[in-house]
Order: sequence, then structure tokens, then C-alpha cells
Amino acid sequence: MNKTGFQVMSMSESRNLTKYWLVILVFILTHYSTALFIGHAKLTINTALFLNLVMESVDVLIAIFLLRQDLKTDLKPFRANHKRQLWLTIITGFIAMMIVAILIIHFYPHPNVNEQSIDSIRAVHPFLMVIYLSILAPILEELTFRKSLIQVLFTFYNSPTWAVIGSSILFGLAHWDFTRTSLFTPPELIGVFGRIALGIILGVVYLRTKSIYSSMILHGLFNL
Repeated sequence: MNKTGFQVMSMSESRNLTKYWLVILVFILTHYSTALFIGHAKLTINTALFLNLVMESVDVLIAIFLLRQDLKTDLKPFRANHKRQLWLTIITGFIAMMIVAILIIHFYPHPNVNEQSIDSIRAVHPFLMVIYLSILAPILEELTFRKSLIQVLFTFYNSPTWAVIGSSILFGLAHWDFTRTSLFTPPELIGVFGRIALGIILGVVYLRTKSIYSSMILHGLFNL
């Protein structure tokens, strides 16, 4: 264990990354195949939401199954005696994420394509979007980008800092709707950089608390 709280693996353990790679691969396949299908099939809002909910639920179940041992281990900080520090870290992270969001809205109050889609669906199905945004998406994205991707990148860079930055860059790019717009427009670039900043905050909270549940809770609260 290093001073950041990141679980440093032995050489033999470092080679056993199959479960993390599988989580990442399943996310890529389900996320982008669904986006491509919805983009080309011109589905109604109801059908698109239903398809997203089904695919996201399947992906969550697969990720939970693959990382079931990690999830058991990550419960330990919540059972320890220093829970006050853990919750303080989560609250600090939430404040930091809100500051990022407020700054983005203040300096560039124009939502990107992804945010416009979310707002339009939320207006029609607010309850389902709460489930999607505050439960399914945080669980899946934290298991993919924080738990799995940080672990994989750490084996390449041997640095928690670069692992968090790398995973956050990919987290930001994953929120660009490549099927409907170019990346090189102000709303998309600002949206990506904003989510990179949010990803860094989530990554820091995950490493400091030594529990993926902390970043899941933070992510879910922020998405409300």
C-alpha cells in the first residue's frame, strides 16, 4: 500500500488483469454499440431509454459479477472506525464537483449534445432517469473507469496520479456523443474537459478512501 492508499500489486498479481480488461471491454461493446444503433435507427425517446436501461443493467450485472471479490474488499473501509474521515472525503469531493459544474455553467452555459439528450428524456421520464443517472450509470462508470481502468493503467505507469489522469481523460471522451456531433466544437470540448475534471475528483476520492463505493455514492449524488 502506498501513501495514496492505492493497492500496489505484486508482479504476479499485476499480470492478473483479465477481470478488469473484461469489464472495460464489455463497457466498450455495450456502450458504443448501443450509441451507434440508437444514432442510426432514429429511435423514439421511449425506445431509446428502454434500450439504454436494458443494456446498462446487463453491463452492471456483468461488472458486479467479474469484480465481486473487489467489491467485498472495498466494503471494509465502511466497517472501519474511521468512517467519519471517509464521509468527509466524499462530502469534500461533492463540493469540488459542484464548483466545477458551477464554473462551467457560469462561463459557458451551453449544454453539449449529450446533456441536451439527457434533459429531453428527463422531461418525459424523470423517475426512470433518476434510476439511470443516479444508480445504474454511477455503478457502471465507477467499476469501469475507477476500479478497472485505474488498476490497468497503474500497471503501465506505476503511478496512481497518472492512472487517475488517464482514466479521467477516457471518462471525459466517453461522454462525447460521437454519433451526432464533432468533438471539436465549444460545447463538446468544454463538456469533455469538464468531465475530465470530475473524473479526477472521483478518482482521488476512490484512492483516498480505498473504496469504490465512495466514488459510486459521490457520482450518484452529483447526478441527482
